[in-house]
Amino acid sequence: MLCPAGVVRARHRDRRLGPRTPRGYGFDEGRIAEGNSFASLRLVERVLEETAGRFALPDLGLRMAAQQDLHVLGPLAIAMENSRTIGEAVECASRYLFVYSPALSLEETDDPLGSPGVVGLR
Repeated sequence: MLCPAGVVRARHRDRRLGPRTPRGYGFDEGRIAEGNSFASLRLVERVLEETAGRFALPDLGLRMAAQQDLHVLGPLAIAMENSRTIGEAVECASRYLFVYSPALSLEETDDPLGSPGVVGLR
């Protein structure tokens, strides 16, 4: 499950995406706007894939990502911004990211390039 608010925001930014997104898939835009709506990851994936195909936008996901910032995470973003260090912000995100979507996770790993003093995030 995840919050499909990004799908609604994408439709408002680009009217070519049409009325089928998201109401035609059963999303309640009012509940999404309130932040009280969740949808299965598979449904959101289907909406994005079909929309990208219908409008020949193979980079739809990248376009949507370019329009978003940390605040797409709602209250989690506020908690992260109020962390004293980047490490605390990452720890906060890894602890509570599941609230936004159980499909998302964040973990600290060794730097993939092996640089000393550098950590990786996955």
